[in-house]
Amino acid sequence: MRNKKYTIIGIAVALWICIVGFIGFRVYRSSQQYSDWIQQAAAYEQEGKYEEALISYAMASSIKPKKAEPYIKMAEIYEDQGDYDDAASILRIGSENIGSSFLRKSESNQLASAESDFYGRNEDNNPDPTKTPDIYQKTQETAENNKGDTKNDLLDEIMTEEQGGTGNTFSAMSNGEIYYTGQDGIYTVQPDGSDNKSVKEIDPSAARISDFQISNRMAYYLEAKDTSQDGVYDYSLCTMNLDTGEEDVLYEMDALSDASMKMDEDTIYVASRESSSTDMTAGLTDSEVKIETLSWNEEDQQYDDPAAAASYEGTSTGIYVQNKKIYYSQASESGDEMLEDLCQYDMESKDTKSLSKGIPSVHSIMGNDKYIYYYAGAEESKTYAYNLDTEETETVADEALNNVCGTSLYLSANDDSQTEVKLYCQNEDDSKKDTLTTIENDGQYSVDVVGDKMLICIDHASEESQSVYLADLDGNNMKEINQIEKKTDSAGAATATESTTETTEAADTESSSSGSGMKAAYQKVLDDTYSKYKNQGGKYLEYHVYDADQDGAEELIVRNGTCEADYMWKIYTYDGGRAVLLDTFAGGHTSLYVCSSGGFYCMQAHMGNEAVYKYTLSNGNLSSQKTYEANFGEDESKYKEPGDGKMPQAYITDSSLLDSLK
Repeated sequence: MRNKKYTIIGIAVALWICIVGFIGFRVYRSSQQYSDWIQQAAAYEQEGKYEEALISYAMASSIKPKKAEPYIKMAEIYEDQGDYDDAASILRIGSENIGSSFLRKSESNQLASAESDFYGRNEDNNPDPTKTPDIYQKTQETAENNKGDTKNDLLDEIMTEEQGGTGNTFSAMSNGEIYYTGQDGIYTVQPDGSDNKSVKEIDPSAARISDFQISNRMAYYLEAKDTSQDGVYDYSLCTMNLDTGEEDVLYEMDALSDASMKMDEDTIYVASRESSSTDMTAGLTDSEVKIETLSWNEEDQQYDDPAAAASYEGTSTGIYVQNKKIYYSQASESGDEMLEDLCQYDMESKDTKSLSKGIPSVHSIMGNDKYIYYYAGAEESKTYAYNLDTEETETVADEALNNVCGTSLYLSANDDSQTEVKLYCQNEDDSKKDTLTTIENDGQYSVDVVGDKMLICIDHASEESQSVYLADLDGNNMKEINQIEKKTDSAGAATATESTTETTEAADTESSSSGSGMKAAYQKVLDDTYSKYKNQGGKYLEYHVYDADQDGAEELIVRNGTCEADYMWKIYTYDGGRAVLLDTFAGGHTSLYVCSSGGFYCMQAHMGNEAVYKYTLSNGNLSSQKTYEANFGEDESKYKEPGDGKMPQAYITDSSLLDSLK
């Protein structure tokens, strides 16, 4: 009996030792993790990487929420950046978390002292402490949901959420604010759509901004300035400090036909193509695209001079970069000038690899750690995925690819009426597709993903204006945050803008002439259209020369856009020695047909649905009427072609249809 008693006592003591040891280990491990985050935050702060520093301090506060140091450090960073509301808010959160118990008197006193000093310095700034800073909130949520992840994994996840989609082109998030580019500069807006304001203005008649990205409170972007030569631009790689507004130019590139920029870790990648003296419509001769890098020099605290990285034969400067690998489309090895190959260049090994061959026009490239996605095609465009592990390519969607964020694909497609565009979200793992929202089909549009918001920009072809919308990722709560109208002087010529500006397409694209006569004026329209879309499948855009109103003078009908989802037809007439835009109408999945009695037919046919519209041009006004509609399921062989045969057409790089004009 005594032995049994001692056995029980022994087991109890051993269990107690284990419990105490486990608790001690947890306390030690917690203290070690806290110290690691504090040290990493201090290192980031020393390097000027304030966003990473804020995240690291917030992670430390999630491990030991009753420690004053992380809150004080975060408040100091926010105050230095002039963000007094977030500074006050983080001090308020720290005070609430620490409390006022006797055991925490030292910590609460430290925080109270820091809070008193802060308000003493910033009384005139009237800081509002009521709103939780976005970085702090997201960090706490991420820490709670990912307790088993490593420090770097957590930091990467939070930073990825800040930057958003890998296909973003005009917006990014920093310190909980959304920054985006309009046609006349750079704006900022709160995630709830409030406080939309301009932070940089440009003259839209002479310049445009593209490839906007943010890193460590520094905005990076390309600014293209028009030259006296059509289709030729002077590019600058620019930076702007989002806290001070200070601007700088890192790299200047003159006389280019196009350029693009991407960032990956501490390196900037610039792809550019020099302009050619050859007429754009003389043929599809491939030219060289060169890729240069600007690497961050930690010792000098600046970027090194540009260094040559790679080059390829092709017309598209659109690149995607991740993990020190560059993805791009080049002229096909088959020699067919209408085909391209998707390639990868490894910056470390210097090896080039072909991923997919013989692709008819790659419109866009983006991806994640598992797949490289690209949207491609001529007559029928689709979204494809190249698996980086299996090295296999598969079709993942019939819709146009707008963006990729994590495992979510953001897609779009015209509705049956061709008057609206539906936006979808599809998960790469189960191919489940959800309808998000609908936008008007009136020109080019872009869809960016920033934080937990979706930013939609529409360049209205008919009104020469721009609308910017903000919505939740599920498409709900969509609101217009900016309407950019073109301002005109008394003579009707484009000048500046009202709230923002005109589209990046120059005003004289719609009304211009080169040389004299109808042929020269229409040729100018083709040249300008190709120049605008040359890196987005522009060589596949068609045009027609057709006397729509039977007055003896032919009209020019040109397809504009990047894919079936945003194609628009533009119809011009020749008047007063120039080409004048009369109207626009939907161009996705459409073909034009002759009507011998006047006007023309437009047949829209896709996935078994067919609709025919009769267009009539009278006194410069274009009107339409639906004449036929049918659904044949998947049997596209039953489509009925209207009118008196297809209207003669050619690609905009082939000017042969203009030969009969004077």
